[in-house]
Amino acid sequence: MDLAVLSTGIVSAIGFNALTSCASIRAGISGISETYLNEYTGSIEHLRGGKVALPQWWDRVDRLVDLVAPAIIEALNFIDKKERKHVPLLIGTALPEMQFLGNVIEQQLLAKIEAKLGLPHHLESRVLPIGQTAGIQGLKIASMLLTKNISACIIAGTDSYLQKETIKYYMAQRRLMTSDNSNGFFPGESGSAVLIGLSSYYPQALLHILGIGESKELVTIYSEEIFRANGMTKAIRNAVTKSGIKLSQISCRFTDVNGEYYKFREGNIAIARFNNKNETVDMDIWHPIEFTGEIGAAIVPLLLGLALDAGQKGYNPGKYLLFHVGNDKEDRGALITRYGPSVDE
Repeated sequence: MDLAVLSTGIVSAIGFNALTSCASIRAGISGISETYLNEYTGSIEHLRGGKVALPQWWDRVDRLVDLVAPAIIEALNFIDKKERKHVPLLIGTALPEMQFLGNVIEQQLLAKIEAKLGLPHHLESRVLPIGQTAGIQGLKIASMLLTKNISACIIAGTDSYLQKETIKYYMAQRRLMTSDNSNGFFPGESGSAVLIGLSSYYPQALLHILGIGESKELVTIYSEEIFRANGMTKAIRNAVTKSGIKLSQISCRFTDVNGEYYKFREGNIAIARFNNKNETVDMDIWHPIEFTGEIGAAIVPLLLGLALDAGQKGYNPGKYLLFHVGNDKEDRGALITRYGPSVDE
C-alpha cells in the first residue's frame, strides 16, 4: 500500500518553519555564514556553516530537542489535537559513533521531545540512530505500523554538525569545506518532520510514496577500493521495482549531495547505470544542503517536505520524483514519489 505525505515541518538555518525554509530554497537564499568556530587551532579564518538561531548554543541533547520539536508540532497541526496522542514518533538521529554526547540521545531525546510537546509516550515511538538514511528506515517502519490500527506516523530527524566534537572529528578527516579544502561540506543543523498516512486512508493527499528501496554499499567514503556505487544503484533499482515507474519518467532527483565529491559521484554513477538502448535517463538535481549545510538525519523529512511544498505551490519539477540518500557507513536508500490524486483522473 502506498504511503502519503500529509504535512511537514522544518526548522533550519533558512527558516523556522516549512513555509519559510522551502521559500528560501526556492529563492536560492543560503543560510551559510561565518560561525564563531575557527577552521583550525590558531587560524584566523572562521568556519562557515548553517547555524539555526536557537535560544541556546550548548552541545547537549536539549539542542536537538529545540530543533525538532517545533517541526513535529508544525506537521501535527494537520490533525486534531485529540488524535495526536495516537501518533507514533519515529525520530532519526546521528550514527552512534557520531553522538559525542554519549548515550544520552537515545536515553533522553524521545522523552524530552514528548515532554516539550505535551504528548504521552506512544509504545511504538522510537529513536533511529542511523544518520541520513533514518528517514528511509522510518518510512518502512511506518508502512508496517499503519496496518495496525494506527492512522498516521511522524517521521522526523534532528541533527547538528555544529557541535564542537563533531567539528573536530570531521576536520581531522578533512571533510569540511574550508579555505584550503574544496572537497568538503559546510556543517549545518536542522530539525524536520513529515506526517505520514496510508494513501487509501487519506484520499485528499497529493504526495504519494510509491516505492522504497534500501541496500548496502561496501565501498564507503573512507574506503580506498574501486567505487562503482553498487549500493545506491541497487537501492534505486529496488525503489523502481516496487513503484512500477521507469526512471525515464522521472525528471528530477532530490538528494543529500553536500559538496563532497564522493556523494556527487555516487549519484551520477548510479543514475548512469540505468541508461541503455531502451531507456534514456536524464534528470535535474535538487540538493538543498547547499542552502542549509549538512543536516544529517534531518535530510529525508526535509526533502519530502520540500517536494510537498513544491507540488502545492506549483514549482515541482515533475509528477514523479526520485530521492536518494546515504550515510557515512554502508546504508543507502531511495524513494520514488508521485504528486497528484491517489487515483489518476
